[in-house]
Amino acid sequence: MTSSSSEVRDPATCAALSEFRMHHVDLELEVQMAQRRVAGVATLSVRRLEAGAAAARLRLDVFHLVIHSVCVALPEEDTIAAQWSVQPFTTFGDALEVELPDELAQANAFELTIRYETDPRSPGVCWLEKEQTAGKKLPFMYTQGQEVLNRSLFPCHDSPSVRVTYTASVIVPNELVCVMSAKLCDVEDYVPESEDGGKEDALPTKKKFTFEMKQSIPVYLVAMAVGDLVEAEVGPRSSIWTEPCMIEAAIKEFDGVLEEYLAIGERLFGDYLWERYDMLVMPPSFPYGGMENPRLTFVSPCTIAGDKSLVSSTCATTWCSS
Repeated sequence: MTSSSSEVRDPATCAALSEFRMHHVDLELEVQMAQRRVAGVATLSVRRLEAGAAAARLRLDVFHLVIHSVCVALPEEDTIAAQWSVQPFTTFGDALEVELPDELAQANAFELTIRYETDPRSPGVCWLEKEQTAGKKLPFMYTQGQEVLNRSLFPCHDSPSVRVTYTASVIVPNELVCVMSAKLCDVEDYVPESEDGGKEDALPTKKKFTFEMKQSIPVYLVAMAVGDLVEAEVGPRSSIWTEPCMIEAAIKEFDGVLEEYLAIGERLFGDYLWERYDMLVMPPSFPYGGMENPRLTFVSPCTIAGDKSLVSSTCATTWCSS
C-alpha cells in the first residue's frame, strides 16, 4: 500500500488493475505438436475503470510469448493497429505495453486483439513425448496456469483477483483430442483455407474443438490438454477422460463415486455450480497430484488406487478454489 493511495497492488502482475480490467477472453488457437508451439489470436474484452479515466496505456502480462500484432477496437467496430512494446517486468514475466489511440480515449469498453505464439520455453505450456505417456503412441500437451503461468499461454491480466469468462476454438491434429476447463460445444473437421480464400481439396488432417465458459473464473484456471484421449461416463454429471489403455481402470475406480462425493459436498457446502464435474487422468509423467480446474480436474494416475480412496479431496476442493 502506498502513502498516496489506498490501493492494494498484486505484485505478481504488471497491470494497473485500478485502471483497466479484462472480463472476457476469446481464444483462437492451433496446437502444433511437432513444433511444440501454440499459435493463436486472443481477443480481450476490457473495461476502463474510474481511476483509468485519463490513462492512454494498458499493460498486460506475457511470458515467453512471441507477439506479432496488437489491434484495438470499440465493440462491434473495425480494429485499429496499436503501437506496442514488450518491457521487462520480473523474472516470471514481462509487460506488453499497448498505447491506446485517440479513438479510445473516452471509451469505457473496448477490445484488444493480439496475434501471437508461444515458444518452447513457455512454462505454462507443457509438452510430453509419446514415450512419456501411458500408451506411448502419441505426444501429449497440457497447460498449468497456477499460480501465474497462463501469461505464457495468452496475454492477460494474470492476477487471481481478475475473473473472466472465456470462449475458445482449438485446432489440433486429427488423431488427438482437446479438452478444456469449459463446456465442449462442438467438434468438427478442420480444412484450412487455400491461398485464394477457398477450402483446400485435401482430406482434413485436423479437428477444431469449440468451448465456452459462461461463469467467471480466475485467469489461472483457464486450462487445456491435448492428447490421445477417450471419454467414459461415470455418473449423471461426470465423465472420465484418459488414454485408451487406462480407461477401464479409470471406470472401475470412479464409476458412481464422483456423484456420491458431489452429493455429500452439496449437503455440506451448497449447490455445485459448475454443471459438470469431469476428470482428466493425466499421463504417468504428470508431476502434480492434481489441479482442480472448473468442470475438469486434472489428476495424477496415482489417483487410480484400486480402492476409490483418493477421490474425496479433489471433489471437495472444487467448492473452495474456483
